[in-house]
Amino acid sequence: MTIIASGWDFRFSIPDPGVLPKALSFLSETSGTCIFSEIVLGSFRAAPVRLIKDDEFEDRFWIRAYEGGEMVEFTIVAPDIHDLIGAIGNALDDLSE
Repeated sequence: MTIIASGWDFRFSIPDPGVLPKALSFLSETSGTCIFSEIVLGSFRAAPVRLIKDDEFEDRFWIRAYEGGEMVEFTIVAPDIHDLIGAIGNALDDLSE
């Protein structure tokens, strides 16, 4: 999976396409809340890639890959959240064709 945003892009492996509907559900259920939550989307080399919902701001998520003391993290806030939801939906549509 590749996520391209303003100023950065991130490519990582997903275990199977079934993670995409789970990611959409996660984003829909947690957007607009201040409840910490996370889901594993896939992996970047040996590091698990997590989508993390911030418990401080309603419209902030992170995509984080962390393993062995090394980490890369991208912040996603509105309106980029809506773009991410649309991109995952488009990927699901492409896979169903």
